[in-house]
Amino acid sequence: MCGRFTMTRSKEDISEWLPITKWELDLLPNYNTSPGEKVYGAILDQGNFRAGDIHWGIKPSWSNSLLINARSETLDKKNTFKKLLHRRMIIFADSFFEWKKTNEGKYPFDSN
Repeated sequence: MCGRFTMTRSKEDISEWLPITKWELDLLPNYNTSPGEKVYGAILDQGNFRAGDIHWGIKPSWSNSLLINARSETLDKKNTFKKLLHRRMIIFADSFFEWKKTNEGKYPFDSN
C-alpha cells in the first residue's frame, strides 16, 4: 500500500454502495492523508454498518514508528497483526499515491 491517499467522497456517494445506518462523523475531504492522521471508515456493528473515524496506523510497544503495511502471507503469524484479524474496518479512500522527489520539488506519483 502507498503511504498517502485521498478521500473526497460525500456521505451520499458512499451510501450508494454501502448501506450505513449510523454516521458518527462529518466527512471532510482530504487530498493528502498521511499515517497517524484521522481517517474515515465503517465497521459492521450488530448487523449494521456504522461509520466513524480512527487514526491510521498501528504503534506497537516495541517501535517508535507507525506501521501501515502488512503482508497478507504472514498476517496471521505476526503477533502485531494476529489479534486485529477479527477487528476489520473499511477505510474510505478514492486514490493512493506516494510523493516523488525531483530537483523541482515533490509531486504526487501513482506508479500504476
